[in-house]
Amino acid sequence: MLLIRASHRRRRCRIGLAPGKREPEMPTVDERLAALEAKVDAIADLRLLVLEMRAEMNQRFAQVEQRFTQVDQRFAQIDAKVDRNFVWLMGMMLTGFISIIGALIRAG
Repeated sequence: MLLIRASHRRRRCRIGLAPGKREPEMPTVDERLAALEAKVDAIADLRLLVLEMRAEMNQRFAQVEQRFTQVDQRFAQIDAKVDRNFVWLMGMMLTGFISIIGALIRAG
């Protein structure tokens, strides 16, 4: 019986700087604090932008709500008109039906 023995060597990955390059210098505390303050200011600006956008969206939703109210009023007007026309139509049909029955009774 033939045994195959595999020998694997693990390579270690060395991550480092390319030859001839220096390590980057660590920023000073003042530089890091200035960068942090800039980020906080940016967050405050974003917060203001979000608040402005929220106000604009609330205004637009109010406009949409007003339009829906107008459409609802228009549908109510159309519904009332259809009801009036239906009453007239039923009145004419009933009048015609009574006239036809009267004519048939008279003829018969």
